[in-house]
Amino acid sequence: MINRNDEYYKQTWEEIIDKDFAKTVFIPYPALVCKKPVNGHRNFLPYYGGQFDQEKYDLIDDMWDHEHCSVCNYKIKEGDTYWFNKGRIRLLCDECYIYYKKS
Repeated sequence: MINRNDEYYKQTWEEIIDKDFAKTVFIPYPALVCKKPVNGHRNFLPYYGGQFDQEKYDLIDDMWDHEHCSVCNYKIKEGDTYWFNKGRIRLLCDECYIYYKKS
């Protein structure tokens, strides 16, 4: 069980500037995957649309298959609800969002 009253979490709550959160359900979405490995790994980035360098990246559907809560690091998987603010600066799992709204 997470103690959301400890100093780490108190600091994290204070760092949330954009307090306008919207609820959504996670579904996998595309990612840009580097064609050239770095240290033996192909790095990838979430893809939200727009232009990208096709010489450097492959666009892979449903590659981005989870997110993590910005506070407790809970793994948000397909079908899970979660909360995000503008620019997806912070993502909150349902439990952290409920706690955040109470505080």
